[in-house]
Amino acid sequence: MADPDRLRRLLGGEETAWLLDRLRRRMVAGRPLSGVVTLSSATHDQRRAIERLLGRRAGTGTPLSVSLDEVDAVHRRSGSAPDGLADATRLLIGTVPDRTTEAVAWAAAFGPLDELVARRPMLATWRAWLDSTGMVRRLASEPERASALITAVVDVLAELPSRGIALGRLAAETTGDAHSLDDGRPLATLVLSAARALRGSPPAGDGTAGERRTSWAAVGVHRDELSSSVLCLGLPGDTETPTGRMLALAKETGEPCVLTLRQLNTAGLGVGAGVVSVCETRSSSPPRPMSWAPIALLSSV
Repeated sequence: MADPDRLRRLLGGEETAWLLDRLRRRMVAGRPLSGVVTLSSATHDQRRAIERLLGRRAGTGTPLSVSLDEVDAVHRRSGSAPDGLADATRLLIGTVPDRTTEAVAWAAAFGPLDELVARRPMLATWRAWLDSTGMVRRLASEPERASALITAVVDVLAELPSRGIALGRLAAETTGDAHSLDDGRPLATLVLSAARALRGSPPAGDGTAGERRTSWAAVGVHRDELSSSVLCLGLPGDTETPTGRMLALAKETGEPCVLTLRQLNTAGLGVGAGVVSVCETRSSSPPRPMSWAPIALLSSV
């Protein structure tokens, strides 16, 4: 019978976690737990842990090589895992899926994406890009995590294109987390790449803030209702709404007026049928390339 306490002392610590992970991966791939595994940049503590496990010095230098046959013999001889390394691995981390089981789990995780593409063929190039780059597996290393991520992606894309919605509101309404679509989050990475495909662009994008803003806008999503603003000069207003009165007063005094995206989307401006010119300033801050600035200028003519 195995001795779980001794097994945890020998192989269950933080310093031997890398070795346990190598055993798990070999079992998943159906490979034998024999031969030598090497940790290329071992720490002092990791080397000492292997020495305690084997009962001898583990050599010198940065790389650390361990004989799995020797580790297996140690566990059998000590009684910590009389049935060998495979049994020791299962005792420490639970059930280890084999290659077939894991493949089925991954296929099930990707199922909702395939159903989505069947309904929306425009996303076929995006789906192919996900496969070619391994993006989903990079963002979620296990099928269970990937399944949850993909479900959220499908839920968000069901609302796109939109007639106009703030990014935080879209995130909150579809996932319950207003920050789930923030830059750098796994969900944002996948949904934004799909938005690029919907606008006919490569899914990868160019990595700039301006490109991300444009891609979101192409599917009716704006980044921020308050910090996004526009500088107005000479626009006529009205007396019916607070924003209209602001514009009317600014025009009367010849002063510029800054409006937020929220005001533009929700307020009656009272501009009327006059001609409005729109321009966008440009700025460059080396070493960044030239990019469009977020504040534009509107002026009535």
